[in-house]
Amino acid sequence: MPRGSIADHLLQAKAITPEQYEGAVYRLRAYGGRIEEHLLEMGVISEDDLLKNLAALHRTRYVGTEKLKKVNLDRSVLDRMPARVVEATGFFPILWDAEKRVLSVVTADPDNLEALNEVRAAGGARDVQPFVARPAAVKALISRWYHGDIHAFAALDTKSFQDLHQMMDVYERHLLDEGAMAAAVVDAKHRERTLTGADIERAGGRAGGAAGGRAEDASTVAVEDYLETLNVLVSLVENTRGELRGHSLVTARHVRMLGERIGLLPMELKAVTAAAYLHDLGKGSPFHLTSLNVAEWEGHRDAAMKRHLVPTRLFESVNLPAEAFKAISHMYERFDGGGFPDRLRGKDIPLGARLLSLCDVYADLTLNPRNPFRRTLSTGEAMSLLDRYRDTVFDGNLIDLLRIVVGGADIKQRILTGFRPILLVDDDPEQSTVLELRLMGRGFDVKVARSADAAIRLMVETDIDLVVTEVDLDPFDGFELMRRARGTPKTANLPFLFFTSRSSAEDVSRGFELGAADYVVKPSTTEVLVAKIRKIVDQQAAPRAGGVSGSLRELSLPDLVQVLSQGRKTGQLKVTAANNQVGEIHFVDGRIVNALFQKLYGEDAFHSMLRITEGAFALDPAFRPQSVTINAGTESLLLEGLRRVDEGV
Repeated sequence: MPRGSIADHLLQAKAITPEQYEGAVYRLRAYGGRIEEHLLEMGVISEDDLLKNLAALHRTRYVGTEKLKKVNLDRSVLDRMPARVVEATGFFPILWDAEKRVLSVVTADPDNLEALNEVRAAGGARDVQPFVARPAAVKALISRWYHGDIHAFAALDTKSFQDLHQMMDVYERHLLDEGAMAAAVVDAKHRERTLTGADIERAGGRAGGAAGGRAEDASTVAVEDYLETLNVLVSLVENTRGELRGHSLVTARHVRMLGERIGLLPMELKAVTAAAYLHDLGKGSPFHLTSLNVAEWEGHRDAAMKRHLVPTRLFESVNLPAEAFKAISHMYERFDGGGFPDRLRGKDIPLGARLLSLCDVYADLTLNPRNPFRRTLSTGEAMSLLDRYRDTVFDGNLIDLLRIVVGGADIKQRILTGFRPILLVDDDPEQSTVLELRLMGRGFDVKVARSADAAIRLMVETDIDLVVTEVDLDPFDGFELMRRARGTPKTANLPFLFFTSRSSAEDVSRGFELGAADYVVKPSTTEVLVAKIRKIVDQQAAPRAGGVSGSLRELSLPDLVQVLSQGRKTGQLKVTAANNQVGEIHFVDGRIVNALFQKLYGEDAFHSMLRITEGAFALDPAFRPQSVTINAGTESLLLEGLRRVDEGV
C-alpha cells in the first residue's frame, strides 16, 4: 500500500482529522520516511489505534512495540531467513510451524506480495503469515537480533520513563533534597517478564481487540508528563543557583532542538532531553563544570573527574534509558580523544553526550554572567568562540548545526514576540520561577522584581512593555504599584496584568477600575496566562522598527510561512534569492493574501518562491497589504507548492 494511502484510510475511518491528515502528509513530503512514524510523532494517534486500523485494513493481526521488545526468539527461526532478505523486505521472522511449514513474520507492509514471495522462497515455507507492526519496531527487531544491538529498542522504550514516576515521589517527599532523593531511589527494582514467540501468537491483537493498547497509550502520555514535571522540579532546584537559574531548562531546550533537527527517534530524543535536565544535579562544585571549563582549567577538570558520575548514581536504580545514562556519563569526552572517562574520540562518543556537551557550554556562555568571560555573550560571539574548539573539544558538524538552530529559534522568537520586555512582580520565588522560565522559553525578555519598590525602579530605569504583578506585595500592594506607575510620564500608559491569589469581586473590580488590561486569579494554567500576555503585548506595543531579517539557511521559507501563519502576523515578507531575484508574500492575521515574484503574482508566485532555498528575508510588520489575490489556506498552499517542487512542475 502506498504510504500516503495509509493516512487516507485513517481519515476515512475518522481515526484522524483532516487537519491532522494534512499535517502528516506535509511532514512526509518535507522529510520523507514513513507516514506511520510521522503520525505517531505528531501524537495524533496512539500506536495501538494505528495498528488496530491497519490490521483491519489488511485483514490480519497486529503486534505492539512493547511485546516485540520483550520477545525471546528461537535461533532456528532466525536462521531460516538470511539477514539480507530480512533487511531488503522488512519482513522479520517470528514463528516457524514445522508441521504446517508456515512462517509467521512481523512487517509494516503486509500487502507487499513481491516481498511475501521472496520470504516464502528464502524461508522454505509453504505459506507466510504476516503480522502488522510499527515500522520503527521492525527495524529495531532487525538491529537487535541480526546485528546484536542490545539497545535497539532504547529510542522506542516507553516503559523506562513510566518507571520514573517514583523519582517524582521522591522529590515531593524530600522537598527536592538530592541526598535524600538518592537514598530513597536506591531500593527501587523493576523486572519484566520475557515473552516467547508463542506468547506473541497468543497475545497478538486482532483488529478490534484490546490487547496491550491502553498501557502503551498511558506510558506515552507519561513520557511527556514526566519531562514537563522534571522541567518544573529541576527549575525549582536551580532557583538557588544564582546566575545559573534556569540553566538546565535552556540546555534541555537546545538539546531537544538539535536532536529534532538531526532526526533522532522520539524516545531517543526524550532520553537525551532528560539527560540535559539532570546533568548538573548533585555535582555541588563551586565551579560550573562545563566541558569547555574542564578543558581549559585544571581545577575544573579535577572536580569534574570526581563528580561526573554523581547524577547517574543518583538515579542508578531508576530505569532511565541507556541513552540518558551515556549522555551524562560521557559529556566530558573530547572530540580529539583527550577527555574522560574513556578517552573516546570523534563519533565513538555517544551522540547524546556530544549534544549535551555543546548545548551546556552554549547556555553557559549566553546566559551566565559569571562564565569564564565574566559577561553573557551574544549568539554570534558564543558561536565564534565555539568555533575555536571545533573538532578538538566539540564535534564541528554539531557546531554548524547549532548555529543554524539557535539562529532559527532566535528568528522565530523575534517574529512572535520581538523579545518584548516583561516585568514580573511577585515576592514568592517558587510560584514565579515557573512562569518566568516559561515566558523566557516563549522568547520574552523577563525581568523580575520581588518587591513593589524594586518594581518601580525597574519600570523607570528600563524599557518595559507589560507588568505582570501579584496584588499582595511589600512595602505596598499591586494596586498602589499601578497607581504610582500612572503618575510617572514614562510608565503612565504601561499595561498591567494582575496575576494574583486574591479573587474577591471587590479586588477584581478595583483592578479593572484602575485600568488593568486583565485580571487572572491563581491558580491558572501557564498556557492560558501566556496567551493573555501575548494578546496584551500585541495590542499595546507598536511593531518594532525594521521588523526581523535573517538568512534562509537559519529558517527555511516554508518554516517562515508557518511561523507567521501560526502567529497570526500581518506584514510583508520580502525574500531575496542568492541570484538576487526578489519576491514578496503579504500576510493579514496570518493568512497569505498576495504574493509577487518576477512576473508572477498570486498562488503561482508563492509556489515558485518555495524553490528558493538560499538567500535572505526581511519582515516588515508595518506593511499593510492593499490587495487580495490568494484565498486558499496556508497549509493547502504549502502542500501544493511542495508537491510541485517534488515533481519538478
